[in-house]
Amino acid sequence: MSYEIDICCHVSGNDFSPNKAEKLIELKFENKIEVGDLILIGKFKDTLSIIGSASLSPFSNQDKFSDDYLINFIELLSENIDILKSCGVQNFDLSLGIFYKDQCNFSFSSQIIKLLNQTGLTLNISCFQIEN
Repeated sequence: MSYEIDICCHVSGNDFSPNKAEKLIELKFENKIEVGDLILIGKFKDTLSIIGSASLSPFSNQDKFSDDYLINFIELLSENIDILKSCGVQNFDLSLGIFYKDQCNFSFSSQIIKLLNQTGLTLNISCFQIEN
């Protein structure tokens, strides 16, 4: 079985400012959109954004997925969740993409499930079969 894992947390809110949040916490957002920014791609292209949004991806240069990898990211989110909410985040979309060849079997440790329960975060999982 061969696979790659992509983890990302998309955050958004009516009054969310990614730039403000970055000044308060030591996290670097990607794909930042401030309220009022011109949307350049997608369904709402060429309109002004009515929400602020951004993406967080953990630990670039991670070679291989492990439980610790996901645990560290969930803990990082948990440590900053109140600050992010104070910056206007209303929605947390924690996503896990699994890109696999042949067969996809995947499981989580009880520690990951416990952490997700404690934080109240929902984990969305998508599986994508890639060509051999």
